[in-house]
Amino acid sequence: MEAREHAEALIGYFKRLSDETGEEIWKYGLETSQEWRRVIVLESAPLEQVMALVGIVHANGSRSSGWHDLSHGVYFWASQNGYPVPEFAEFFGTSRATHEAIRDLLEGQISWHDYANVLIAQFKDFCLEDPNQTVWKAGLDTALRWQEQIDGKPISQTQVLSLINHLTANDQRLDRYGGTELDALTSGICDWIKGIGYYSLLPEGLQRYTHSSS
Repeated sequence: MEAREHAEALIGYFKRLSDETGEEIWKYGLETSQEWRRVIVLESAPLEQVMALVGIVHANGSRSSGWHDLSHGVYFWASQNGYPVPEFAEFFGTSRATHEAIRDLLEGQISWHDYANVLIAQFKDFCLEDPNQTVWKAGLDTALRWQEQIDGKPISQTQVLSLINHLTANDQRLDRYGGTELDALTSGICDWIKGIGYYSLLPEGLQRYTHSSS
């Protein structure tokens, strides 16, 4: 499929979902697909515009299958047209790094502090790549607050409740389309709370994020 045709297909896909649901994630996908089509038709798209688009699709690539498709399309188009994109393994390796951190945590190979550090670094990158999406700043703020509690002992019930309230205050943090990193943050916090003996404080909607071995 040619890049222009690919962009048009994604525009139709995101427009349909945006019209049907009114959800911000699909509206943003529509706007991003339209931006891709715009730079495709330019004879020579400015570097800063293309790299800004590349950053957006990188940050959002794990949020749904449509976003994943869009990230692949933009990446390969930019690469084939000579723009300085990262190596494929690096560009699409962010979610893999998160999954590896989850595995290492469950196997006891890294600490909660180090696990939070992985997510903090990724949220910082996403904030730079996609500064208009507040969901990444929300993730970063929550991960930093969590790490402060990990490093502070003893942990009181009041502190745990404050963290839970912070986690649930913004619906985007619990969005089923939050992506790999936001899901990893939510499950990590819930597992940590369960592990320190405060599982009963978790709302039912958050209890489902915990692993049985935690």
